[in-house]
Amino acid sequence: VGIDVIGGKLVEVNVMSPGGITYINKVYKSKVKVEERVIDFLESKVLDKLQAFDRRSRLRKTVEEAWFTLVSVYKETMSELIIKDSVVSVDWLHSNLEASNLIILDASIPKVGKEDVPDLGELHIAKTIFFDLKNKFSDTNGKFPNTCPSEKQFTKAAQELGVNKNSAIVIYDSNGIYSSARAWWLFKTFGHNNVAVLSGGLPEWKQKDLPLEKKQNHKIENDGNFIARYQKGFVLSFEDIIAIENDSKFTILDARSENRFIGRVEEPRKGLRSGRIPNSLNLPFDNLLQKGNLLSKDELIILFNNATQNKENLVF
Repeated sequence: VGIDVIGGKLVEVNVMSPGGITYINKVYKSKVKVEERVIDFLESKVLDKLQAFDRRSRLRKTVEEAWFTLVSVYKETMSELIIKDSVVSVDWLHSNLEASNLIILDASIPKVGKEDVPDLGELHIAKTIFFDLKNKFSDTNGKFPNTCPSEKQFTKAAQELGVNKNSAIVIYDSNGIYSSARAWWLFKTFGHNNVAVLSGGLPEWKQKDLPLEKKQNHKIENDGNFIARYQKGFVLSFEDIIAIENDSKFTILDARSENRFIGRVEEPRKGLRSGRIPNSLNLPFDNLLQKGNLLSKDELIILFNNATQNKENLVF
């Protein structure tokens, strides 16, 4: 008994009888998503074929075991989550909490100039694992805060959180959308694309009165098998910036507040000079949010169009 499933689509079913007759079901080929009703239909066909075998025969037992193993694998595979968008809603996450490959990460850090994250109580979203952005997922030996880690460091830290190659990762924080976007970017930088930011974060989840659990350190039974692969183009060096700051083909966007961008207020980080990169433009990240939620695609297009007409080479 064999079933080929490619991309969630049933391609072909073969049931071999002792005479070598092959039953090929093409009714559900290509475009129809595999569902439980399809499995039920196939099971009836398999059971029909099994009538040709003596109940005591070794071959029948082997085929039955193969079939039930196949169904088990199918159900496990089809319960795996594929995230199609970079940002997901709290309602979407709530409806997918039971996905077998889902990992929920809390990447909260204090906002610049603050000592603590917002106090939202001793509760968090069920199954949440803490993503230690400042220590585990930054190069703490770098000259600057939040320096991008190496492949080796990211691999080790991600595996310790149980991240696998097939994991579907949703990241949130206590500020709505703040440091969760940084964590999302890190996963993309190191080659994991099945990842999204939770729009509105924990405040939105609480606002919708969705279920919470008491904060706890969930025990990771086994290290994951994710291997970081650095993707070129996600990070530029100081030398790269100097090379492109006068190049009209590039637009450098500064996501700080307008007051910080124009030097009207001092930088909140001690010892950091005020100022901006020459020829850079300002698009404060707060302008992209409404009550901690990312604006709609149409609204974002308007904001980016107002900031720059260059869509090909944006540097933040």
